[in-house]
Amino acid sequence: SATNAVGTGSATLTITVSAAGGGGSGGYTVDFEDGSKSAYASGSVTLNGISWNMTDALVGVNDANDFKNGLKSARLRGYSTSAISMLSDKSGGIGSISFQHRRYGTTDTQVEWTVEYSADSGSTWTEAGKFTAGATAATFTATVNQTAAGRVRIRTAATGTGTNRRANVDDIVITDASATPAISVAGSLSAVNTTYGAASSTPASFTLSGANLTTAILVTPPAGFEVSQTVGGGSGYAPTQTVGAAGAVTPIQIYLRLSSGTVVGTYSGNVVCSSAGAPGVNVATVASTVSARPLVVTAQDRSKPFGTALALGTSAFNANGLVLGETVGAVTLVANGGTAANDAAGTYVITPSAASGGTFAPGNYSVSYQPGVLTVTAPTYAEWAAGLADPAATADADADGLPNLLEYYLGLNAAVADAGAPQVSVVGSELRIDYRRSKALNGVSGAAEWTNSLGGTPVWSTAGVTDTSVSDQGAYEIRRAAVTFTAGEPIKFLRLRVSQP
Repeated sequence: SATNAVGTGSATLTITVSAAGGGGSGGYTVDFEDGSKSAYASGSVTLNGISWNMTDALVGVNDANDFKNGLKSARLRGYSTSAISMLSDKSGGIGSISFQHRRYGTTDTQVEWTVEYSADSGSTWTEAGKFTAGATAATFTATVNQTAAGRVRIRTAATGTGTNRRANVDDIVITDASATPAISVAGSLSAVNTTYGAASSTPASFTLSGANLTTAILVTPPAGFEVSQTVGGGSGYAPTQTVGAAGAVTPIQIYLRLSSGTVVGTYSGNVVCSSAGAPGVNVATVASTVSARPLVVTAQDRSKPFGTALALGTSAFNANGLVLGETVGAVTLVANGGTAANDAAGTYVITPSAASGGTFAPGNYSVSYQPGVLTVTAPTYAEWAAGLADPAATADADADGLPNLLEYYLGLNAAVADAGAPQVSVVGSELRIDYRRSKALNGVSGAAEWTNSLGGTPVWSTAGVTDTSVSDQGAYEIRRAAVTFTAGEPIKFLRLRVSQP
């Protein structure tokens, strides 16, 4: 630094040059300009406020073979004991060590030199690096970043003393250590299992803090997880969180959960906490599972009038349990009858299966299927007979000998005397009735019955009667009711009885 002081009648210029002796703020430098040691014998010399031992080394001056910046530099002889060592600690720690070096003269054989530092007043030494002086000046640099007060030495492990192996060192700079950025975590994580479509109901958490940071801490969980700085997600659960800023980060809870959109599976890995210049810290997660969500697919109930066909398609279903706005595009629907035009009136089961399409992924759901009902409708007897001149069940509107109710059952036209009356036959020991049965019946039933006597009040029975389908005629079927004669039966009667509630 320089100051200019002016007095009356004269002017005085005072120049003061200062260096950070002893390693104060800004570090410690040695240019050897303030030291004097002209012999190689071991001895001490004070250099910028700190005493150094120089063994088989001297401070060179007025020698054209010395490399130096300015008037002086250190010359190390290259013998087995050659070393220059600080005898007291530099405060402020050791950030980096740098200096210039070159071979002495042009003909000396060179050896390898080791640069070391100590944090325990020279009791133990740690290598910072090595160099070998060459024919041209070069710079040695090593980063240590040791925060404790320390000292430095330069030595060789060469053996012997027989040849000239001299080297020059000048302009040693030892910077102060900078505070090391650090991230700290505390606590351990627990499993955060959930069901697809819902974030974990109870998050896991750990404590995060930081010191001497140059940037905020970035918290990155493994795939499938999300993090927040508040338990309820007030800061927003997200794939990453940026916590704090440069400097110190006071302890804060970081909350972890599986996100609602994470697909079915088991997830684990490390939550990575990182900040520029700080060693990264990982927090291990516990394997956590996303289970399949229950999904119920139900076939919709359908109906159609007898005589018309029905295509079930793939869209007549309800899906209950979908989440995240997802949809099912199609379901296979199969009925056990009723879809053809001439399938008989009644009810049939519609079975759904194989949900697919839409935006849902089947693997995220545990799908169960519920059947629907297909109802094939037909006119009741009253509706069927409404246009007849005499709609009574026992009336014979077309005078063909068949009452209206029987014509309804047989699938005949009660307004026209058409063929189709039941036919009775005896085949071997079997008494038969072949008859039509309409497929468009609603609330009317029929049965074949037999008796051995028509006298008095006959007792009719269905015991032993077989009734089977002979052929399908579209809107009706031909059926055969039969009963066998048994020994001792002199006579047997068989009839078709049709009734309605």
